[in-house]
This record gives sequence, C-alpha cells and structure tokens, in this order.
Amino acid sequence: MTRIAFFFLVYLCLLGSQLRADEPRPPVRVAVVQLNSSKVGDFGAMLGYAKAAKDRGAEIVVYPEEAVFGWLNPKVFYEAQPIPGRAQAAFATIAKQAGVWVATGLAERGPQIASNPAIYEVFDSGILIDSEGRLVLHYRQHNVIKNAFSECPVKYGSQGCSYRRVRSVMLKSSRPRLVA
Repeated sequence: MTRIAFFFLVYLCLLGSQLRADEPRPPVRVAVVQLNSSKVGDFGAMLGYAKAAKDRGAEIVVYPEEAVFGWLNPKVFYEAQPIPGRAQAAFATIAKQAGVWVATGLAERGPQIASNPAIYEVFDSGILIDSEGRLVLHYRQHNVIKNAFSECPVKYGSQGCSYRRVRSVMLKSSRPRLVA
C-alpha cells in the first residue's frame, strides 16, 4: 500500500504543478478498500465497492496491493499478466463504470525465467486509472517477495531468486489532469 500511496502522491504533485497557487483547490474524497481474502481478484465485488464509494462522494478508490492474487500467492509466477493486460483492463472497466479514479497494486508479468520458461519474473506494480478508464500512471519495482517462497531455489533457479531492485514510473500522459 505504501508504494501505491507513493506513486499516487507523485502524480498529485505533477497535477499540482499544473495549477496556479492562487487558484482554489477543491477537496478530493478518497475511498480506501480493504478486501477480504475471499474477494481478492473478484472484480465484480470490487466494482460494487467502487460504486458504493462513488455514491458516498468518493472520486478516487484505492484498492490494496496485490488485489488480484492476494499476498504471497505463488500463482503470480505463472498467471500474472503484463500491463496493459487483462487485470489492468478489469480495473479500467471498474473506473469507467463507477465513474471514479482507481489506484491499485498488482503483480505484473516480467521476463521468463531462463531455467524454466513456464515461470515468469514478477514486478510489484501500481497503476492509476482515470474515470474514463485510461491508464494514467504505471509504477513498477522488481518483486522481492519471491524470496519468501521456500521452493524458489529449486523451481526458479538462481536467476529467479536473485535480488535486484528496479523501479520505474511511467506517466501515460504528458499533461496529467483530473477528470470529474
């Protein structure tokens, strides 16, 4: 959740740089959703939470890190999708249908592991989607959680369990703007 807050604050700073200091800034209501483990990856439930948040005045809905697979789920090494991809598109649909901005963390498919081509490296990523369903911000760092799995040295080999820190932030728009 910290990484999501970080990239979201970076975006707001960029947005703020587009505004003049003497212009009044309206308050923004943000809803933070904590999913039960049974609702992880349930985009229908997440859409319901977003609509409920919108009904209560929220303009931005923040879902937890690893909202698609849950925390410490080894399926991410096989099933995580690239960004853009299916999971990002599902969050874009939520944003558009609920009429809110969506920020979330999710596992992103990285390169294949050389020692086992059926397994992928995974990035710990965050995305921000505007209320029209457009990907506005994409934050990525190398996922070190794989080191928490005891089978990592056997299944993934030394390449899959190496520790290296990679961070990147990609703005999808040259002029960030908040759309009501």
